[in-house]
Amino acid sequence: MLSYHPALDVYQTAFRLLGLFGRDQTAQYELERLYVCDFLALFPSSVTSVRLPATLMKWRRLLGAEANPYFFGGDTKLVFWRMQPIQEAAARLLQKRGYLDESAFARGFAALSVSAPKTPLLQRAFEAVRDSAVHEFLGELNRSVPLKGAGGLKERTGLVEYRYDLV
Repeated sequence: MLSYHPALDVYQTAFRLLGLFGRDQTAQYELERLYVCDFLALFPSSVTSVRLPATLMKWRRLLGAEANPYFFGGDTKLVFWRMQPIQEAAARLLQKRGYLDESAFARGFAALSVSAPKTPLLQRAFEAVRDSAVHEFLGELNRSVPLKGAGGLKERTGLVEYRYDLV
């Protein structure tokens, strides 16, 4: 039996990662934050299990009901763990192709390169998220919640270990 899921496809993941820059092309993400956001973009209904700050609670209702063509009803930590090598490979691919800034990548961050090739791929990735409620939510989440420590994105999602973070 042959099965396909976009969570385990490097090129689909690279496209989604580019899309995360569609609303704010000057954004700079820690790589761990980028991977968590990619997971939430792929599985928006999992926002219901994220401990959100009071200012973002409206999104739980909006995104929890959003139809997801890639339904998932299993262990989110396990899926996130299985996705991580694919996400890392996709991020390296984007960095090697010139889409992500090399110096930021070496420091553990992802930022669009100022010399990123203006290809149809980049334009399609940005167009795909232009009217996306999920990406609007992710932008608000990134502006209001730190990545590390208690109360950070890693702890709130439960996807990544946070207790040993240097804050």
